Amino acid sequence: MSSLALLGLAGALLHVINHGLFKGLLFLSGGAVIRATHTRNMSEYGGLLRAMPLTGFFFLGGAVAICGLPPLNGFVSEWLIYLGLFNGGLPASGLPGLLPAVAGLALIGGLALLCFTKVFGLCFLGGPRPKWQGVAEAPGGMLAAMAILLAACFGIGLAPLGMLPLLSAALRQVVSIPQEGAALTVLAPAGWISFAALLMFLLLGLPAAPALFRRRQPIPSSTTWGCGYGSPLPRARYTPSSFAETIMLLFRWGLRTRERDERKGGLFPHRSSFASHTPDLVLDLLIMPLVTPLVEAATRFRRMVQHGVLGTYLLYSALILCLLLVFALYPH
Repeated sequence: MSSLALLGLAGALLHVINHGLFKGLLFLSGGAVIRATHTRNMSEYGGLLRAMPLTGFFFLGGAVAICGLPPLNGFVSEWLIYLGLFNGGLPASGLPGLLPAVAGLALIGGLALLCFTKVFGLCFLGGPRPKWQGVAEAPGGMLAAMAILLAACFGIGLAPLGMLPLLSAALRQVVSIPQEGAALTVLAPAGWISFAALLMFLLLGLPAAPALFRRRQPIPSSTTWGCGYGSPLPRARYTPSSFAETIMLLFRWGLRTRERDERKGGLFPHRSSFASHTPDLVLDLLIMPLVTPLVEAATRFRRMVQHGVLGTYLLYSALILCLLLVFALYPH
């Protein structure tokens, strides 16, 4: 199964490079949002695209790349992995031997698309929150760093043929390749990706071309239909939990979502409330229960040892000097 090994290793190596690019872009753009709003609570965001259009554009580019959508670099590395599974995972009988792996990758890609649709929609789209009226765009240095990473994502996505010789040179360390770049070029005809990406840009640009030559006129502004609510309360807007409620119900058996339902019925109900929280399975249910007792024990030990008494500190110094003398006189 040499094709599976070659394409799988090439896709994995390129995926590592790509993750460094688009995850760095997402971290930088997300950090710019936190810097501007001074909060990490995504439920408090909304409508930030008007105040931070460039940051929103860079975040959208990173989101498209990490979801593996064309024409960015995440699509190229995932395409290599899929090619390896389809070429090497089909035995002579014609049955897909690696169908679970293909289905798993497809499921992960769909969940990633749902995740970043939620993040971008809740943070940047929708009506602007009144509390973000004074929010400004990120500084030029931060935007330049994001632009460099997004340009690299576009470069690999639009011209993947330039990466194949580099990947072949790395793979020759573990896989026998007859000629540099020849095997990958044959197994992964990446030239059509560049052609398809340029065709995609052309099709997207054709509808916008007449607007460039049309005389600019002021666009009338009016309030859209708000489902009967002219000015909804901030807590009546979409939240991360409400946006992802459908998928959370589907995976409720493993997410361990906790709900607090105080909704009242009747014609004249009293004050009602409903809240839900889905813990992080790794951080909240595994790491924190293990680390918290260790941190508390270390804090108690520090308070016991370091309590601010000068005489005790001098005693520590004397004990350390005695131990050093013992090791110096009796090294064995």
